[in-house]
Amino acid sequence: DFFPKFFRDFIESPLQTAQTARMIGNMSRDIWIFFDDYLLARQVRDMKIDIIHVPFSYLRHLEQAVSLSNLLRVPFTYTFRSGDLYVERRTDREKEFKKKGAKTITISNYSKISCMEKFGIRDVEVIHSSINIWKFQPPGTKRNRKIICVCRFIEYKGVEYLIEACGILKEKGED
Repeated sequence: DFFPKFFRDFIESPLQTAQTARMIGNMSRDIWIFFDDYLLARQVRDMKIDIIHVPFSYLRHLEQAVSLSNLLRVPFTYTFRSGDLYVERRTDREKEFKKKGAKTITISNYSKISCMEKFGIRDVEVIHSSINIWKFQPPGTKRNRKIICVCRFIEYKGVEYLIEACGILKEKGED
């Protein structure tokens, strides 16, 4: 799947393809990750995405977010989970990526303070889970946004709920 698409891209737009491949190649740790990231970048490059959000701050997800953020020239945010507090094997590379995020989001004040102390990240916003955003919509919020979900498509990620929610948004007249 990778090679036919890559060669087609290279024939159609050699400079853009080379730049994309180089940027992703600089971030990728091995050839299989490069293949995955190139195909992901290819899928989303024409979607006019406003922001990338990573629901977990695992190194692999952060690598993809940084790579796509650089490639698409859009900011990325990520959610700092409580598991980040208890995993001791964090790498300098992961800490560096966390500092590149436009915003760090967490679900509690305790996690916010821990994130700031443990990782030195200053711009941390608390967004409590399970808030009805339709009822508590901040005034002046821009509603016409593109959504991208960066995760593995496995059952417990709940991607089906995101797809369902997008259908509800469409029914309510959201673009």
